[in-house]
Amino acid sequence: MFKKSLIALALMGAAVTANAASTNLVQNGSFEANAQASGTWNIYSNLTGWTGGSNGIELRDNVAGTASHGTNFVELDTTGNSSMSQSINTVLGREYVLSFDFTNRPGTAVSTNGLSWKFGSTSGFAPTVTDFVWHTFTTTVLGTGGAMALEFAAINGSNSFGSSIDNVSVTATPIPAAVWLFGTGIASLFGFGKRKKMNNSVNA
Repeated sequence: MFKKSLIALALMGAAVTANAASTNLVQNGSFEANAQASGTWNIYSNLTGWTGGSNGIELRDNVAGTASHGTNFVELDTTGNSSMSQSINTVLGREYVLSFDFTNRPGTAVSTNGLSWKFGSTSGFAPTVTDFVWHTFTTTVLGTGGAMALEFAAINGSNSFGSSIDNVSVTATPIPAAVWLFGTGIASLFGFGKRKKMNNSVNA
C-alpha cells in the first residue's frame, strides 16, 4: 500500500511539474491583449505587460504583414529604433526556454531589419534572414532566483522600417521524473526510520 502511494505521489508531482513547465510566463506574448482594429497600426508608449522604449511600441493588426499567432504583432522600429521589456520571475538554477517569432518587414532591405534580445544577463540577436516569412528563435537561459528582465530592441537602420516580432514565450523546463522519485524516496526513508523508532520504543 505504501509503495503504491509513493508511486502515485511521484506521478502526481511529475504531472504538476509538466503542467507548470508548459505555462507561458510572458504576459501578453502574442500582443492580443491590446485592441487594434483589423488592418491598422498605432504606436503606444506601453502595451499590456510590456514597457516601451524611448520611441514606444508599434502594434499592427495584419498590416504590412500578417501575424504569426493571432492577428496582432509588433514592430520596434517605430519612428526610430525602440525597445520593449517586462520582468519574469525565475527560480535559481532552473532552465527557461525563451522563444519568439520574427520576420523582416515586407518590401524592405535586409540591412534595415534586425532584433536584439536580452533575458537577464544573457543576450543575443535574431538570426539574419533574407526572406519575409516568420522564423522561430529559441534559446535556453538559467534562472537567477529573482525577477529577470526580458527585453527586445530594434537594431540596424533606424528609419521606421524594421523587423516584426510575435508569439513571445518563456517556459520553465520540466523537472525530470527521476528527481520526484528521488525526493519521495528520501521522504519514505525518513518515514520508515520514524516508524521503526516508534516500534522500538513500544517494544522496549
